Amino acid sequence: MAEETSSNVTGPTQKPITPMGSSQSDHPSLMITTVMLDGRNYLAWSQSARMFIGSRRKCWYITGSKKEPPADDPSHEDWESYNLTVMSWLLHSMQPTISEGLLFLRTAKEIWDTVQEMYSQINSLARNYQLHREIATMQQGEMSMEEYYAALKKKWEELDHYQPLATTVEGIRKQNEQRRIFEYLAGLRSEYELQRVQVLGKDT
Repeated sequence: MAEETSSNVTGPTQKPITPMGSSQSDHPSLMITTVMLDGRNYLAWSQSARMFIGSRRKCWYITGSKKEPPADDPSHEDWESYNLTVMSWLLHSMQPTISEGLLFLRTAKEIWDTVQEMYSQINSLARNYQLHREIATMQQGEMSMEEYYAALKKKWEELDHYQPLATTVEGIRKQNEQRRIFEYLAGLRSEYELQRVQVLGKDT
């Protein structure tokens, strides 16, 4: 009598099906950056958050290049799921005092744009001044040559963000004028700290 062929044949292990562009690690409450947005660190936060979101191939949800399809489109459910995931990532990467004011926005792009508008230019003149001072006074100290260069390069790159290279005569004139103001403020005695803060508070 021929042996019965078992019907319990074990086939190749199947991976759980996930939507296109998604993975099991894309949990909505995932901590996407160690830099929590607190209102004063927008540049570092935005760079870190964008790198993570880009690594998950979902940058189009913060840039708006992935448009929301009509509600009756078969792809709308997936779009909504991805959008909500990115929204949750962003909100979980902010201090509660900031995220609570963004809870009722509809898309990840609205959150991204609102935060950029609110915080990308806050105290930019003061930060510009601070960077000029830090660069001018930075010393190698106990750092290796490579560490010293990396630390300085980081500040140069941040300065480039707040003060892009001028390309016109008028732009160069304004940058020269600003540099002289910074040099003047840097030399003031401590008793004039209030005046220094007032000048740097006039963000232009």
